[in-house]
Amino acid sequence: MAEIVLVCGIVVLIFATGFWLTRMGRPPQIWLVTIHKLLVLAGIFYFNILFFRENNVGGDGWTTMVAMNLGFVAAIASGSMLTAQRDWPRSIQILHRVTPWITAGTSLLMLYFIGW
Repeated sequence: MAEIVLVCGIVVLIFATGFWLTRMGRPPQIWLVTIHKLLVLAGIFYFNILFFRENNVGGDGWTTMVAMNLGFVAAIASGSMLTAQRDWPRSIQILHRVTPWITAGTSLLMLYFIGW
């Protein structure tokens, strides 16, 4: 039960700090960007630890885990580009708004595969 609360808490905090950063405008507050990125890293490590502790995950679970990690990487890369003081194409902004939702969905699906 505590693990479910921790997973949900990490996801909610990632989205909350992301929405807060969006509302603050440019230039972003570096302390909030740092907290946001550290929460994402904590999520990546914790979700992967949960996954690798489980021994009987099939091919669908592995595919979901790879998709989740690719989503995290895409979200981090696009977020880093948006944090830079440049005007990036609109496609980068759209990518950064879509990838967190895909990553959250694959994270929940991964939790299903490990038996939560």
